[in-house]
Amino acid sequence: QDALLESERRLELALAGADLGLWDWDIAAGTLSCNARWAQMLGFGIGELEPLLANWEKRVHPDDLPRVQQARQAHLRGETERYESEYRMLHQEEYWVWILDRGKVVARNAKGKPLRALGTHLDISPRKRSEEALREREAKLTILLASMPDLVLMVDTSGNLTQCDLPAGDWFFTVPPPFEGRSYSQVAPPPVVQALDEALAGIIGDGQPRVCELSAPAGGEERRFQMTVNQLADSSRFPSGFLVVVRDVTEQRR
Repeated sequence: QDALLESERRLELALAGADLGLWDWDIAAGTLSCNARWAQMLGFGIGELEPLLANWEKRVHPDDLPRVQQARQAHLRGETERYESEYRMLHQEEYWVWILDRGKVVARNAKGKPLRALGTHLDISPRKRSEEALREREAKLTILLASMPDLVLMVDTSGNLTQCDLPAGDWFFTVPPPFEGRSYSQVAPPPVVQALDEALAGIIGDGQPRVCELSAPAGGEERRFQMTVNQLADSSRFPSGFLVVVRDVTEQRR
């Protein structure tokens, strides 16, 4: 008995350290008991939630519930090694909390019918808010790039194009798109390749952006382009890639 109590105490300490809620599902009885942290995520005390699976389902967002039930049933049928799902649950104060729910059947009868499952809840709302903010920024950036007359390229440190936002107009590429995954030396004419070689080497040397102007064949004629190259930096002092913005200045120069 003492050993069991000690084991339960250690489990609670481990769950508390990981900020995890614990649930215990008696499948046959349809009861779902939980620890204090599980209830706290939804704004309740440990004794304020009736331990029924149906009450849990009522608090799951209706848009998420079918997907959650599908994942849960697949695990109960033995189709998956463990159950895992991300979904929203209704907080006592009427707002949605994002939950990462993981669990596993720990007992089955002689015929393989599931009897008991254990699992954890983790509040992932901060991560979901960050992901949503990132999606909004990416959407705004996509709109911004689409409205720009400039050619925008992303180049990794090996010289491969990782992104290309190609506006309408006559550009200098020597092969048809897509360009992603190919080296700029494979898709651009020699004047552009030389200019990029020099710009990237200079940035690696001193970290300063480069601006240059060059002529290259495009649309059946020789056109003038202004190219600005900046480094993309991570936590190290070395660039993680390069941003290249090219503007057709042919008419301006004329």
